[in-house]
Amino acid sequence: MNEITTKNRSIGIDLIKLIAIFSVVMIHVSAQYLTVYCTAGAWQFDASAAWRSLCAAGVPLFLMCSGALMLRPEKELPLKRLYLHNILRLVIAMLVWSFAYKLWGLYFSGQLNPAGIVRSLKEILVFDQHFHFYYLHIMLLVYFFLPVTRSFVKNASEKEMNYFLLAWFALGILYPTLRPYRPLSLIQGFPTQWAMNMSYAAIGYGVLGCRLCQKRLPAKTGAAIAAAGLAAVLLPTVFVSRANGALFEGCLNGMSVAVCLFAAGLYILGLCAGEKIRSGRGLVEFISRASFCIYLAHIFVLDVLQSLGAFGLITPLLAIPLLTTVIVAVCCAVYWVISRIPVLSKWIV
Repeated sequence: MNEITTKNRSIGIDLIKLIAIFSVVMIHVSAQYLTVYCTAGAWQFDASAAWRSLCAAGVPLFLMCSGALMLRPEKELPLKRLYLHNILRLVIAMLVWSFAYKLWGLYFSGQLNPAGIVRSLKEILVFDQHFHFYYLHIMLLVYFFLPVTRSFVKNASEKEMNYFLLAWFALGILYPTLRPYRPLSLIQGFPTQWAMNMSYAAIGYGVLGCRLCQKRLPAKTGAAIAAAGLAAVLLPTVFVSRANGALFEGCLNGMSVAVCLFAAGLYILGLCAGEKIRSGRGLVEFISRASFCIYLAHIFVLDVLQSLGAFGLITPLLAIPLLTTVIVAVCCAVYWVISRIPVLSKWIV
């Protein structure tokens, strides 16, 4: 890699992870305005829909960063380390934070008692967990396939790599995007199962992230791809939502063509920007390191701010980026504390 590195870290990847975690938090902040605080057709709703579009690439960016970090041919990843470190850490963090969210819900619903706690433990064990933990389950599947995907990336020729990405894009991105519309909506029978679901399509995003690190594209190419993707997300989201009187989510799915293009363009721009960063590298690296904790904890902070009435204080045009920044900052403080507690720092953040 050509970008500046600090202690073998890629500053470009750290920058992309920073963009990704701000995007993920903003998705949930903007969702509050789109579903609770704004009425479809009002300019505040349009502003919220615009912010929601701008942050649509968050999860794909994380998946691409994971691919860049975990699929590098020079990186050693024995099965023992994969299962006893990567997978085990993810499972422990999932269970601990899931239980914390269950206790949080029980407390505020007045059901924090032994029966409620036992019920919550049972729900956790059958993966009835907080809604945003879907990403952790996707990552478990991505990790499970790492021995295969790592072998493929290491040994595939350029043509084989391009073929894989083309097949993934066709069945994991393009077909699911167009499936609800004619003429594909007319298809019946077994071909309806050709599309990859989100969990398996996530593996392709990892390979794409690794590939774009190996075969660098110029910033102007990334800017053009990102602009095209953003336009394809933003315009239908705003205008179709206005016409329908409700949020149109067809272009917001992380596995849609529009979001895929937007994410790929941002990823290329992030890698290029990483080559030029001379100041602020410490902050970028810190937020990147904290991103897992931020992802796990940010709904706690969002709930507190909502209970304090922070979402109704100012217009969403300003409130969405402001509240996103506040939530990220608070979660960074949480990470700073937990990262200094030996056992917790190793297993839950």
